[in-house]
Order: sequence, then C-alpha cells, then structure tokens
Amino acid sequence: MLFSNKKEEVIDLKLTMHGRRLLSQGLLKPVYYSFHDDNILYDAARVSGSSTDVYEGLAGSVEIQSNIQKRISEETPYLKTQHNFSGREVRPEDPRQLAEREQSYVLGPTLGTVDIGAFKSPAWEVAFLHNSSSAQTTAFENASKHQLVNIPQVETEIMYETAVGYTTAPRDLPRAFEDDPELAGSAHMDATYVAVDPDYILLNVEEKNSVYMPDNYDIEVYESGSNGWNKLDFAKRQETIVDGFIVNPRKQKAITPDPSYVEYFFDVLVDEEIPENLICRGVQKLKVSNILIDTDVECPDLDGTFDINPYISDTPDLDCP
Repeated sequence: MLFSNKKEEVIDLKLTMHGRRLLSQGLLKPVYYSFHDDNILYDAARVSGSSTDVYEGLAGSVEIQSNIQKRISEETPYLKTQHNFSGREVRPEDPRQLAEREQSYVLGPTLGTVDIGAFKSPAWEVAFLHNSSSAQTTAFENASKHQLVNIPQVETEIMYETAVGYTTAPRDLPRAFEDDPELAGSAHMDATYVAVDPDYILLNVEEKNSVYMPDNYDIEVYESGSNGWNKLDFAKRQETIVDGFIVNPRKQKAITPDPSYVEYFFDVLVDEEIPENLICRGVQKLKVSNILIDTDVECPDLDGTFDINPYISDTPDLDCP
C-alpha cells in the first residue's frame, strides 16, 4: 500500500478486478456513483489519548471546527486506492459475478444528505398505524457473511387467523372474524372450507432533518433462506408522470408473479395507493394513546378505536336502484 501525494494527486481512480473483466468484455457501463467517508476521523475525542488542549487537535481531545478541517484536509495522510481485494483462488468462475469480499466488505455505508438548516443529524421516524413491533436493534448482523452493518432493524409479525367456514347456513364464522374470499380454500364434500382472516402492517415512515426530494425512499424486499438473503423483484408499475408531465398509462402485458417477485407473496402499497380510511383510523388509534403524527391526509375527528382490515370493505352493501 502506498500513500497518496496530496500536492500532485487530486483524484485516484482505479477499476477493481471485476471492473477490469467487464471492461475487457465491453460490459462495463457505469451508471451510479456514491461517496464514502470511512477513512475520515471527524471527532478526535473518539480516539484514546491524553491531550486536553482543544487547540492542539490531538487524539483524545475536543477539537474546534477550524482545527478539524485543517487536520482532515492537510495533516492526515491517505492511502492510495485499493482495487484488488481477493486472490485468484477465491474469485468466482463466472466473470459476471462479483466476488463476495468485494461485494460485502469493500465499501461501507454511503454518505447521505442533510438539511443545512437543521441542527440535528438525519434520522428515521417510524410509527405503526396498524400492528406493532416486537423487537428492535440498531444494527444488522449477516451471519452468513460474518458482517455487522449499522442498519436499524424493527421486527414485527403478521398473524393470519384461520377457521372452519360453512357454505350453507346456519353455521357462521366466529365473531369479529373477517373472511377474505380470495384466500379461502375450496369447499369440501361436507360443505366446509378453510376461512382466512388476513393481517397487515401499516407504517408511517418519515426522514427527519434531511433534504426532501421526490425519490427519498427505496423499498427493497429480501427472502431469508439457508444461503443468506435473496433479493426479490417488484413487478414493473405504470408511470403516470414522465419528465414532469402526466401521461395516460399504457396497456402492458400482465405478468404472472413467480417466487422471484414480491407480489407472489404479498402486496406493497405506498402513498396514494393506501386507502385514506385506513390511514385515518390508524391515526385515530394512535391519538387515543396520546401519540400524534403528521400525515398528508386530512382526517376527520373519529370517536372510538377501530379494528380494520384493508382486505375487507367497510362500505355497506347497498342495492342499486
């Protein structure tokens, strides 16, 4: 490893071994970039030391801002870019595959955005409008790769209740049991079937002290298995706004989801896709517990608490004239 010369080298850009293989085959097509600061020490007080002079800026001291900037930009030596992280014997046979070490350990968390007018660091605020969390941690441990990542984890459970349903009267389902016809099993010879009362999660997620942009959030779904985590795909949705203009959705061929799609297991609704009555009833339930949150939905004052289900309509069946 060599140290970079700050007076002569401004940018040190190198391709990894995987990038070189793609370049040699004409397959390298860079699209995204990210910034990282895992080699920068912003707060010297986090390093053990004995200095207490704030003007020295040594390890263990509480530095003033001007000294921190000078230490990082002028006084700290930096290594040149490392582009090779594995030997030939551990590289995958498929050249299109990224080596595990390069994929999991090379780069740490990327730099995010912060509101320059905020006095606090960016943070997440998550409120359960329906269901609740059973446990939470501040880090994620990937046991299959022996890796600890500082990604907050919130655990919750979705419980589907089942009961014996009857296709003929007078036997009814248990009280407060809301049967979903799409999930119900086929009827048996004795006129019974398996009735399913589904559950769901409704979250209000906000990013605090950051810059608000139209695409602040990305949702990814992974399936846990014996070989680690397998990322699932979302079926492509129709875009109604293109280059700032509202367009009519085009007809496209329907996709039958297979186990590689999220929709094969459950549906994910966001923003305007969520019925407003579910949001309002969730807000009311939190209000009863003296928990107030801000939403973009204007909810009327509702009395009492509700047990609601997005799979069951709360609109009474009316005979059309």
